[in-house]
Amino acid sequence: MLIEKAKVKSNINNFNNLNAFNISNSNTGKNEKRPIPNEIIDNFPFENPRSGQLEIITEIYEAIEKGYKFIILEAGTGTGKSVIAATLAKIYSPTFILTMTKQLQEQYLNDFENEGFSVVKGRRNFNCLSKLEDIKNNKDSYRCDTGTCSERYNFQCKYGIIKQAPDDKTFFSSGHAFGKSYWRNLVHCNYWQQKAEGIYSDIVIMNYDYAMFEFNYPHDFKKRNLLILDEAHNIEKKIMGFIELKISKNTLEKDIKVKIRDDEIKNIQKEGYGAWLSFINFIKRKYIKEIKKLRNNIDIGSKSQSNLIREKKLQDFTEELDRYNRFIKYLKQDKKNWILINEKESIYFKPITIDKYANDYLFKYTDICLFMSATILDHRQFKKWLGLDNKKIYSIKVDSPFKAKKHPINLNNTFNMKYSNLKRNAPKTLSVIEDILKLHENEKGLIHTISYQCNNFLMKNLANGRLITHKNKNREEILSKFEKSKKPLVLLSPSMNEGVDLPYDKCRFQIIYKLPFPNTSDKQVNIRIKKDKYWYPYQTVLNLVQSYGRGMRAEDDYCQTYIIDSRLKTYMEKSSVYKKLIPDFFKKAIVD
Repeated sequence: MLIEKAKVKSNINNFNNLNAFNISNSNTGKNEKRPIPNEIIDNFPFENPRSGQLEIITEIYEAIEKGYKFIILEAGTGTGKSVIAATLAKIYSPTFILTMTKQLQEQYLNDFENEGFSVVKGRRNFNCLSKLEDIKNNKDSYRCDTGTCSERYNFQCKYGIIKQAPDDKTFFSSGHAFGKSYWRNLVHCNYWQQKAEGIYSDIVIMNYDYAMFEFNYPHDFKKRNLLILDEAHNIEKKIMGFIELKISKNTLEKDIKVKIRDDEIKNIQKEGYGAWLSFINFIKRKYIKEIKKLRNNIDIGSKSQSNLIREKKLQDFTEELDRYNRFIKYLKQDKKNWILINEKESIYFKPITIDKYANDYLFKYTDICLFMSATILDHRQFKKWLGLDNKKIYSIKVDSPFKAKKHPINLNNTFNMKYSNLKRNAPKTLSVIEDILKLHENEKGLIHTISYQCNNFLMKNLANGRLITHKNKNREEILSKFEKSKKPLVLLSPSMNEGVDLPYDKCRFQIIYKLPFPNTSDKQVNIRIKKDKYWYPYQTVLNLVQSYGRGMRAEDDYCQTYIIDSRLKTYMEKSSVYKKLIPDFFKKAIVD
């Protein structure tokens, strides 16, 4: 779609090559010529836009003005999606921007440091000031999530907030924290301070997990005009994980003195829906009984330690009751959409699909949703899985500006890395990987091992001092070490397929060890595959393309990718589903 260059302010120039990208509009299929609205020019955060950015922003802007609620932008790496998001966030503020990781939150903040954006993170990212007064060592043990502010209001912390106005009116000079709540002290808890700033900020950036918790429980953040969902291909997975009902067996025993035996759970599993409902209602009645006891024993206004403990318990039990009520509501709506999984320490009720719940948990907290991702892959399925109203959707697809020769893909046609073949074929792959490492001996690289099993095998059997890896708990620490190092390190990881930017010399080559199929031993995944056969290849291709994109982050960058698993070539040649799902830019990058 061509857009004429508009008159712009003197500090914005060089709006050239606005038609550089191939933009496919699945709504009209028409090409029109029209000027860039002044509102976009006024709110664009940089002096010079990348080719095509103003064009994309204008199309989204006009779709919003026409009344579309859901805008789906599939834009390849290099289009500058964060700049598009920042411009629209300013135009339609107040705005939420949701990202996958804390690193992406910080990236937004750094890229747009002069735009007044606020980042809000969970308690575990802040030290408890009250605790640190008493103990100066081992600070990591005294995060706010384990400190004195683990309860919501009226906690015994002089740096936090209370519902009643303090006697010392000078505290009002530091402003109200949350509506009718007030600061206790002129020195503020770092967690509550950044949250208060976010609540009153026009544009607030949160990760998905924290945002959904805030939207559905404390409700401190009110509905906003625009919700920008970055890395939007993850939304279904994020909502699915959030709404599952996890019941800790230890918590039941501690809170309501109920001990569940494995044979009882097996019987509940066997009997099905009716037994599930009876089981949850039984737990509910126990919590209701405990809540009544606590309310009767709470001395309103008392600041004694025992009274504060009772208030904290009351809050926790009330939230637990809310979780059970929500689950019962959804179970009654669609009993066939839930499964029960019994593990050693916990019982899980998990949904198979979330299309009926996504609006309640996320989309209702805004007037307009902008979904952004490089890997929507199939807009029709994306809409279906999120339960979006077709009449309210506007879709845009933008090709990546990167040249295929800058990020080539080399396929190996020898090793089928199917799980049943791993024991036989994994040893044979070692010499191939060693050759790749030697070819790139002076460059940093990333090996996507896909699983910890493969990760451990390669670390054990590749005799190369350049290799480093991580565990669950130190992933961010090792990634930071890898990024900062000047040595030609090679990072092995089963979990760097997205949310990681490794431009230029941070990563010059990648190895994708095997195709990233979802784990079929997971009961939830297994049932989903039976219910929707298209979902399994979709997830595989999504993870593959996301992995491929980690090392090529700019138009003047380059990164070589090697795929060890021979099955990709077979699927591309023989499967109509994979042929459709794999993007053209990926196919063009494959070296013959």
